[in-house]
Amino acid sequence: MRHVLALCLVASIAACDHKTPPPPVQPPAKTEPRPETNPPQETDPNFQLDLADLYLKHKKYDEAIRIYQEIQKSSKDADTVGRATYGVALVHIFRGEPKLAIGPLTAAIQAAPAANRAELKFMLSGLHLDAGNDAAAEEVLDGLLRDVEQPAQVRNQVYNKLGELYVRRNNLAGFAAKIEKLAEQSPKNAEFLVVLGQLYSNQLADPNKALAVAEKLLALSPDDPAALQAVLESAARASKADRAMEALEKLLKAVEKDVPAQVRALKLAGGLLLQSRAWERAAGVLERAEKLVTTLADRDDIRVGLYTAWKELGQLPARVQILEKQAVDDPKDEASLRGLLLIHQRFDGAITKADEALGMLLQLKPDEPAYLAAGVDIARQKGEHERLVGFYEKLLAADPRMA
Repeated sequence: MRHVLALCLVASIAACDHKTPPPPVQPPAKTEPRPETNPPQETDPNFQLDLADLYLKHKKYDEAIRIYQEIQKSSKDADTVGRATYGVALVHIFRGEPKLAIGPLTAAIQAAPAANRAELKFMLSGLHLDAGNDAAAEEVLDGLLRDVEQPAQVRNQVYNKLGELYVRRNNLAGFAAKIEKLAEQSPKNAEFLVVLGQLYSNQLADPNKALAVAEKLLALSPDDPAALQAVLESAARASKADRAMEALEKLLKAVEKDVPAQVRALKLAGGLLLQSRAWERAAGVLERAEKLVTTLADRDDIRVGLYTAWKELGQLPARVQILEKQAVDDPKDEASLRGLLLIHQRFDGAITKADEALGMLLQLKPDEPAYLAAGVDIARQKGEHERLVGFYEKLLAADPRMA
C-alpha cells in the first residue's frame, strides 16, 4: 500500500523580551489544546489510480503517467503496482508508442491474475506487430495456442491474428503446417483439427487434405453431426461421391428426429453433388429433400437444383409431362403448376407455356406477389408493355418490397 503523507504545518511562538518590569504573575488561563491544522494522513492509492485513469480518459497523458509512475515507485503492494504499470502501458498505447508500451505491458502481465493474462498477452502480440516485430508477436500467439485452457473467445482471436500474419506473408500453407504440428502433438484435440480442416477446405481449397482431416475428426467422435458434415462436404468436393453418400446417410441417421436438419443436410449434399457434376446422385438426394419440405417456397428452392440435375440427365421433358398430367387431373394442384412455371420460365425457355401455367396460378391466387412478379418478368420477355404495367401496379399494391 502506497502512502502519501500530507505535510503538517506547525506553528511556533516566539517569546519577546520586555524592558518594562513584568506584570504580576497571574495564573495561566485554562485553554483547550489547539488541533493541528493539517494532521498527517494516508492517501488512498485507489483514489490516485482512479485519478490517473480519469486523466487518461480525457487524454491528459502527462498527468496520468506522472501519477502512475509515482505509484510504481512508492507502493509496496504488487496488485497496485501492477495496475499502475498497466496504466503506463495504456498511456504509451494511446500516444501511438507501441515500442514503449511493450515493456510495461509485459510487466503488467506478470502481476495480473491468471484469468486476465490471456487477453493482455493478445494485446501484447498486437503491440509487437505494430512495432514491426512479427516474430515476437508470433511467439506470444503460439504460447496462447499451446495453452488449451484459454477461453474460446481468446483462442478464436489468436487464430484470426495468426491467419492475418500468414496472409501478410502470403504463406497460408505455413499457417496450416503450424496447426498440423499442433494437431500431431495433441491428437485428441478436436479444435486443432476443426481449424485445420477449415483452412484446407476454404482458404487453401484442397478438398483431399480437408477430407483426411475430417476423417480424423470423425474418428474422435463417430456420431458427431458436425464431423459427419465435414466428411460429407470434403468428400463431395474431392469428387468422392461414394464416401459423401456414406457420410450423408450417417448424418441423416444422427438427426433423424430433426426434420429441418435432415432437409439442410440433403440440400447441402445435393448442392455439393451438383458442383461435382454427379447429376444422378444429386437428383436422388434433392428428390428426398423435396418430399420433406412443407412449404411451396421451400420446395421451389430445392427444385432449382433438382431441375438442373434433370436437365443435365436429359430427363426434364419426361418430368414436364408428369407435371402437366398432374395439373390436368387437378387444376388446383398449385405445386405442379409452380413446377411447370419454374421449368418453362427458367430452364427450357418456353415462355408461352410458362404464361399458361401462370394464368392458372393467378386464378387460384390473384394477389400472390410471387405470381405477379413472374407476370412482370414474362410480360417483359414477351414485349407486352401494357400487361407489364398492369402486373407491376398490382405487385406494387400487394408487396412494395418486390416491385
